[in-house]
Amino acid sequence: MRDPAPDGLPRVFRNAIRAQITYGVLVTLWQLAGLALIARGHAPLGPTASGSVAIFAVASTTTLIALARWRPGLFVAASSMIGLPAALTILNAFSADPASWPSPWTRWAGVAVNAIGILAPLLAFFGWRQMRESGFSANGTVR
Repeated sequence: MRDPAPDGLPRVFRNAIRAQITYGVLVTLWQLAGLALIARGHAPLGPTASGSVAIFAVASTTTLIALARWRPGLFVAASSMIGLPAALTILNAFSADPASWPSPWTRWAGVAVNAIGILAPLLAFFGWRQMRESGFSANGTVR
């Protein structure tokens, strides 16, 4: 069932935006926490920690927020491209040496974070489909 908000966006599309923001924030925090742990002489939360990944997460999330309203189709495409590294990271959690993580908890937490990165583009796609079926245009008006 379609449940458009006052801005006309279907609920599932709004949830995709929220999931993408959540994913971007969690990836950024994960990377920064890993860098802080390395600076203190401890192992990072996962196999690696990268300032570049943290910066990319902030930049890509900001771009995705802008695209969500301006060009929903581009949001879906860009969100899907962000979902690919999330899927590869989950694959890595099951194929890499478990000793690469400081604990099983951090390994599974990484899987959970990246699952959000896969969920977001799926929600975006279904929301975009609803928007196209209902005649929603990029500027928020109904065609």
